Amino acid sequence: MLSSFVFFVTLFLDQANGHGRLTVPTTRLGNPARYENDPVIFSSKQFICRNDKNPNVTPPSWTAGDVIQITYDLSAPHVGDAAVYLSYDDEPFATRENMQFFKIANIPRARDRTGTPVSITLPSWLPDGNAILRWEWYALHVNPKIEMYAQCVDVIINNDSADALQVSEVPKYYVVDRSNYDPATLPKQNSGDIWDNVIDDYRNAFDTNNYPQFMTGPECALGYTDNNCAETAVGTTGWVDMGLGAPAPSPPAPSPPAPVPAPPAPVPSPATSAPTNSPTQSPVVTTPVVPAPATTTTTAAPPAPAPPAPVDGPSDPAPAPTPGGQCDGVTLWSGSTCGGGSNADLSECCPSGTACYAVNPWWSGCLPECQAGWLCAIDESDSLCPTRFSGSKCGGLGFEDNVGCCANGFNCYKFNDWWSGCFEGDCPAGYECD
Repeated sequence: MLSSFVFFVTLFLDQANGHGRLTVPTTRLGNPARYENDPVIFSSKQFICRNDKNPNVTPPSWTAGDVIQITYDLSAPHVGDAAVYLSYDDEPFATRENMQFFKIANIPRARDRTGTPVSITLPSWLPDGNAILRWEWYALHVNPKIEMYAQCVDVIINNDSADALQVSEVPKYYVVDRSNYDPATLPKQNSGDIWDNVIDDYRNAFDTNNYPQFMTGPECALGYTDNNCAETAVGTTGWVDMGLGAPAPSPPAPSPPAPVPAPPAPVPSPATSAPTNSPTQSPVVTTPVVPAPATTTTTAAPPAPAPPAPVDGPSDPAPAPTPGGQCDGVTLWSGSTCGGGSNADLSECCPSGTACYAVNPWWSGCLPECQAGWLCAIDESDSLCPTRFSGSKCGGLGFEDNVGCCANGFNCYKFNDWWSGCFEGDCPAGYECD
């Protein structure tokens, strides 16, 4: 009886966190309609590949240089970015951490492509043979915490051309720290506050007008430039150095008259060396969303453009004193957390020139104004459940708070007896849509 209760609670919690998965081609799970949308568990082998090779799934056969298409379903379309990797190591679960990968594609702003085919051009130099395609997505909706997802597909790469390389000629790396299985290609958590004036490991995806936008992750292999690979080219903001010493790809546009010096080249090391899993913060002129600084005497990250603010707004770096009562002993800055989710309610403690605005149900910050698309911009009079939008729970066993109710423009769809969620538009794949 107790084990049944534990199973129920575990399943309930897992389903409540459902977010996204790769659906085409068929992953090792074996059924595109089956649920595998939960974030991976850190310090586990899930970030490498969730499942072992499935003999019941026929691998797709592709030719190097061709354009393939993949599709993913973000049942909760959070802000974030995705990438595609390949490996030629077929390792069982017991030794899955020994798989080595290399990147061939970036998919920035992944939620814009959810449910639609995404074209990927395979490099013409791919080695011939059996391979594993790995889809990786990071979600930024609970920043500074990061949710990560990964699925694997067994494929066959055909290449009898003169461009074909041997597997040993392609620089590869482990995607986890093999000592603890934590992610190696992505920082486990953001290093700072996305609302301050310093660029952190991940971008501020909530305010795309006033903060630079970039992808986080390693470069594509061998300087490959198709498939948005320039987004994480060597030295760009957000680039994660895997210790391969790979050359930077050619910039998409001519350099300005006073280019920023290139960052020091990483020391080449064998694929088994421990990677440095934190992005560079050096400004690089090939990053289209980060303006080059006026001088070239520093390699520190450029400050993010200051958001519009009133005269006495948050441009002053010094914290402002806060009112008494619940704010006794509390000092907040512009951009400080003031509520949301499990955070303490400090909504009355924001400094002058700011107020506590809810960006989403999980995070509220001391900010100069509420922006369109944030939770604070939703008119509560429009719905009985104004805070229930993409991915919010709206039904399930034991759920009694306005069952079936969602914010305007969102519908409640049932996944199973334990969980139903609010989604915009058509019913997501895998849900009971009738």
